[in-house]
Amino acid sequence: MYSSHTPMYQNYEVISLSHIDMDGVGCQFCIKETHQNILCLNANYNEIIDYLDIVFDRISNSTKKVFITDLSFKTNDILKLQSLVNSYPKIKFVYIDHHEYTEDDWKLLNELKKRDNFLLIHSLKASATKLTFLYTKPKNENLSKLANIINAYDIWLEDDPLFKIGWVYNTLFWDIGMRPFIAELRTNNYKMPSYFKRRYKEIVKEKNDYFKKLFEANLIAIDDDKKFLFAFADDYRSFITIDFPSYKIYVIASSYNNISIRFRNLEPEKAKVIKEAIITTVTNLPQVISAGGHLNAFGVTVDRDASFDDLKEVVQIIQKKIYEFDF
Repeated sequence: MYSSHTPMYQNYEVISLSHIDMDGVGCQFCIKETHQNILCLNANYNEIIDYLDIVFDRISNSTKKVFITDLSFKTNDILKLQSLVNSYPKIKFVYIDHHEYTEDDWKLLNELKKRDNFLLIHSLKASATKLTFLYTKPKNENLSKLANIINAYDIWLEDDPLFKIGWVYNTLFWDIGMRPFIAELRTNNYKMPSYFKRRYKEIVKEKNDYFKKLFEANLIAIDDDKKFLFAFADDYRSFITIDFPSYKIYVIASSYNNISIRFRNLEPEKAKVIKEAIITTVTNLPQVISAGGHLNAFGVTVDRDASFDDLKEVVQIIQKKIYEFDF
């Protein structure tokens, strides 16, 4: 008999732990379409170990498969995952991701690959949603198109006609919130909801008005010689990097202590070298908690106790580091 303090959880056959962004949710659309009795969890990169504890807590005799998608694991996260995989040899762990890893972390992942109950799917050339779609193979044409939309935006395929749709979707994801975003798309069988269509022109106007305010407040700086732009935003706007197609690099800092860096039209090898130089530099700063992500688009997280002036200082150091390169 359960005591009054014993949690009474539903037993799930499948547990999905994914990133708390559009790409992470896209992975879970594919999993939900092809599996039943699923528990979906969404975490930020700095919450991975905590959420692995939740996964551990929710595993039951009914659990057959655990999906981990679109989460950029660091060394401690992988070690925690190892203990889970080793503890449950009868449960299939499917790890799908498209972020970069250090050489040491690849060694740990390759050790995990030796386990019969662990599958690793990884590529830098596709979004996690696209990789999950290819693995799960849902028979839904609308979801297939949605996976391509998310893919075009998430890995920044600007020449793809679906890119701009992905940009609108991503803006709405942050604008209306994850749960309403999921509800709108699932209710409409993954086709573009009428609400999304109505909001498109409003979003474009909001973006233009927002840029105008940033310019008028001298919060956008442009260097024509280096083709470099950075802006200090008073709130997070996921679409702020869309304009200025001639600029090769964007750095956007927000008062939520996030700094996003995006390379446009740079050779992958050059982008990789610049990215590694930036990460090496900024991760030694006391205000910076972490840095990393995609090859051509990545983020720097500054401690929430840091001031906005601290945030500006980090951006200026990034700017200085970028100026060392000849484009």
